[in-house]
Order: sequence, then structure tokens, then C-alpha cells
Amino acid sequence: MMTASARTHAGRVRPHNEDAAVCRPEHGLFAVIDGMGGQEAGEVAAAIAAAALAEVPNLPRLASETVLAAAMKEARARILRQAEAEPGQKDMGAVATAVRLDDNGRTLAVAHVGDTRAWIVNAKGVRQLTHDHVAEREAGGANKRPVARDLGRKVMEGEWVETGRYPIARGDLLVLASDGLHDAVPADELAAELQRLWREGGEADAVSARLIALALARGGPDNVTVIAVRIGRFRRGRIQRRLGLAVTIALFVAMAGLAGVTLFGRRIPAVVQLPDRVTVDTLFGTTPNVQVEAGKTTTVTAGARLEVRGTEVRGIDWRVEVSEGATFAVHLATIELDGALTVLLAEGATLEIRDSRVKAGSVRVVSTGGGRVVLANVWIDTPGGTPPAFEGPVVAEQTNVVLLGAPAPAGDAQAPAGDAPAPGGDVPAEDTPGAPAGDTPAPTGDAPALPAGDTPSGGAPKP
Repeated sequence: MMTASARTHAGRVRPHNEDAAVCRPEHGLFAVIDGMGGQEAGEVAAAIAAAALAEVPNLPRLASETVLAAAMKEARARILRQAEAEPGQKDMGAVATAVRLDDNGRTLAVAHVGDTRAWIVNAKGVRQLTHDHVAEREAGGANKRPVARDLGRKVMEGEWVETGRYPIARGDLLVLASDGLHDAVPADELAAELQRLWREGGEADAVSARLIALALARGGPDNVTVIAVRIGRFRRGRIQRRLGLAVTIALFVAMAGLAGVTLFGRRIPAVVQLPDRVTVDTLFGTTPNVQVEAGKTTTVTAGARLEVRGTEVRGIDWRVEVSEGATFAVHLATIELDGALTVLLAEGATLEIRDSRVKAGSVRVVSTGGGRVVLANVWIDTPGGTPPAFEGPVVAEQTNVVLLGAPAPAGDAQAPAGDAPAPGGDVPAEDTPGAPAGDTPAPTGDAPALPAGDTPSGGAPKP
């Protein structure tokens, strides 16, 4: 059977992570993206590129090289539009490597821009499928050569997306990585480790975990993202999904892999779950069906930020404890729980939900003092009829909050002056500008994506 895993880490030096990844085993689609442009820009470019690549259509009559190259060009167009609209993001860009399985898993199409990489490992050795698009090193310059092509560059001559097609077979190991891996680990050592991992025959998650650990052991000077795929039986679209199993992930900042899917009746091991403890800025993005197990508690430590963006989070119960000065943010996402969503806000903590839908048996926000709640374009659905509860002193800022299936709660949250409805307001969807009629959810589906040229209204994650 085929297994797939994606992992990322901010590294030991960088304060935030600008990497992203797309991992869609049911479509045989995988991509690693490395954002450029620094805080508040690199991660935005990576998010835009990840969304464009995750939207690659299943068009069997078109060669995958064609659709992957088109997705790269669409990503660049969106990044340039966003950079033009936001002066503070004018220098942002991204590099990316995307692959897709074809011919029922017998060939692999590749599209590539920049210095992310892809390898195939098997009995014949380690074959690098990409070459770095880098500029010549200037005399006396740094050891790291700057990239010569990226998805934010205004002028790109010729056919700037490198494409190719390669034979693969069951048992091969496919690895994609950002430069945080191959810049940190010498080429000979990395090749030997890839060959060793192939011989050991472990599942994809063990491979991605080992490679992340190797980069960190060599100093972790940069963000590092790894996708590992053990090639097995594959036919596009034939994977059956079950509740709580993820199939796509675009990752920003430190997180652990991706959750499982069912392939021809066999379950790919679930390897991506929400973290127990967030100590650095962490962002999940474009990831349908992130799993939340029963009784799950996630603690966001003081000053850190946990953001869920462009994804579906499903499961039983989720309790998020937001420490002093920390933030829990949900953008362009759906949270759907059979049980309760409980958010505990310490002094100075923030809960921010924008352009999203929350559906749970109960929703409860408890502030121990001075917590802040920001709700904008939010649909809260409590099918059991229990209204959302807002307890303790909290400063609330709400715009276009729609309650579905629940009467107006009697809470202490105070909305700001103006026309925006408070969490306690019962606003019918059909009477709310921009809200869906009835129970139409916020953006969901196989690959929730950023609208062309836009980024989520909340902006980029901040450290």
C-alpha cells in the first residue's frame, strides 16, 4: 500500500516558518513550497502558492506536467497581485517543487521553480529529479547562492517552470524537501541516509521524521519541510476517506505530518494530529479533515500563536488553552466536532475567527481576565440547540456573525458600538449580507483555497 507523510519545523534559528506543503495522496499530488520575503510576507506567498497547487484539476487527458506548470504560473500571478495590493508584501515570493503520480502510479510528473528538491530512491540509488535554479555566486559573497527563479519575480523569461517525467515503481521512496534539509546536511550524508531509509522499508512518517531530525541535528539553520511517499498501489480518485482522516496539508511552522487515508480498503497510518502543546508560531493550512481525537487538549504557550487556515478540523471534543499573550486564530476554515469546542483565554490572550464556520455540539469561550475575541464573517452552528457561551470578562469585536441552530445566548460578551452583531445576536443567514442561505458552510471541500489574488482577511500569522 502507499503511505504518505508531510512534516515541517521552523528550525533552531528562524523565529517563524515560511514553508508550506501540499500532500494529497488520493490525487497523487505532492508539493513543497518555501516562502520568501520575511515575516508577514514569505508565509503569505507560501499560502497563496500552496492553495494554487492544491487546486490542480484531475484532467486525465492533459499531461500532469502541463497542469502542474499551469498551477505554478497561477500561483505566481496571485502572488504578484497580492504584492501589488499590499506594499508591505512587495518583495515576497516562493520557490516550489510539485509532483503528481500518473499511469496508475507508474510515472511521476514534476514541475519545479527554485531550490526546493525532489528525489526518487530505490535499488538503483538516489536520483535527484530537480536542479536548483540559483544565480552565480558573487566574488566574496555568501556561501548560499540566491535563487534565480521564484514565484514572486516580476520578470521571468522563457519557459521558467522546469518540468519532467520519470518512471517509478512500487517500493520506491519519493522525497520532497525545502532547502532547510539539503543546505543543512552534506550531499553525501543525505544520499546515504535516503538510501538507508529506503532499505529499511519503514512507513513514510518514519522517513519524514528522521529527515527532519537530521536537519535539526545539523543545526537547523532554516525552516525545513519534508514530504515522504512510499509508492504503492495507486489509482487517482480511488482512495476512500473516513471521518477524521486528512488527505491534504499545507503546513506553516512546526507541526507533525499528516493524518491517514484509506487506500483500497487499507488505512494509511494517521500521522498528522493537532499538537498537544504549541510553543512557537504554528499554522495548519489547506488541510481537509485534520483529526481531533476525543478529549483533545491543545495548549498555546505564552506569546505563541496557533493558526488554522484553509482547512477542515473534524473530530469529537477539542479544548484549546490560550496562555497569557498567546493567540488562537481560525481563518478560512471549518471546525466540525461531534462534541464540544472549548476555548480558555488567559489574561491578554486572543481568540480570532474570520471567514470560517464552527459546528459543534457546544461552543464555550471562557476568559479568566481581559481576554479578546475577534469574530468576522463567522457561522456558528450548534445543532443541539445549545447557544454559544461566552463567560468571564472578554472584549469582543464582531462583524457578520451568524448563529445556526441555536437561540440567542445570554452571555457577558460586549460587542463594539455599531451594526455588527454580537455573539448573542440571532442573525438569520438570509438577512445577513454575504452570509450563505440556510446551512451553507464556509469554504470547505477537498482543497479549500485562497480566492484568486486574495489572502485571508486576518493577514499573515505574526510571531
